[in-house]
Formats: sequence, structure tokens, C-alpha cells
Amino acid sequence: MDGDLRDRYAETMATAQWLCRRSSAALESARVRQEAAQEIRARVERYRQDRGAVAPRDRDDLAFEISGLVDGALSSARWGPSSGLVCSSELRDRVEVVVALGETFAGDGDGDAPGVVASLDAGPTAALLTVMRSFTRVTSVEMQGGAFGVSRVAADRG
Repeated sequence: MDGDLRDRYAETMATAQWLCRRSSAALESARVRQEAAQEIRARVERYRQDRGAVAPRDRDDLAFEISGLVDGALSSARWGPSSGLVCSSELRDRVEVVVALGETFAGDGDGDAPGVVASLDAGPTAALLTVMRSFTRVTSVEMQGGAFGVSRVAADRG
């Protein structure tokens, strides 16, 4: 019986030591990944500043702000009634193509809400839909102020 107890003790100690090594490895892995994420955030911020893609925020004029990808590159755009669209030249080119093609965004299907034609000059709804269509992938949309009849709406899509 004494041998069984010693065997169980040895097995329990070995398991505890293994768990300690695993938890230490997991903590180290988490630390490395956190550092990598911080470096990526810093690189993205430097990239945005270097490209000068978006002017400083003027919240009084901001109707919406969209972030996402344009042909695999991070991009963002802001639109306000008096400032118009502020974005990278690559995104602006895509927006101009969407407008030139005369894209139409369907209404509600019941005929109560008409379709919206792609435009940057026909109000915040048309501008929002046009800019969203111009992104390869939208990752976040923030809408501000009375432009949409709400105080603030934010939505993220992965």
C-alpha cells in the first residue's frame, strides 16, 4: 500500500510540475503576442501619419468615419457636410469610379423608400453608402450628430 501512495504522490508531483511549465510557457506566449500587437498598432499609426490619409478630426462637421481595407491596405475616410470627403487618393479614386458608374443602392423593396444613387453631394446617406461601397472591406463605421438623426452609432464588422 505504501508503494501505491508513493507512486500517486510522484505522479501528482510530475503533473503539477508539467502544469507549472505549461502555464509559464502560456504567459510568455501571451507577453510576446501582446508586444507584437502593440508593434502592429504603432506601425499602423505611423503608416497613417506618413500617408497623411486623413486630416485631423473636426467633430462639428463629421457625419461619419469609416475604416477598412482598400486592396489589402488599411484605409480610413471621413465625410462631413462642409468638409466633404477626406481620405487617401486610392480610396478617392475608387469613390469616383462608384459615382461615375451611377451605382444605385436599393430602397426598402416596398416602394416606400426610394433607391439612393451613389454621390458625395446628395447628403450623408448617399455619401455613406458610396464610400462604404468603395472599400474592399469595411471594418468599422462611426456615425455622428444629427446627420442621421442619432447622437452616435458605432458598428464593427470583422
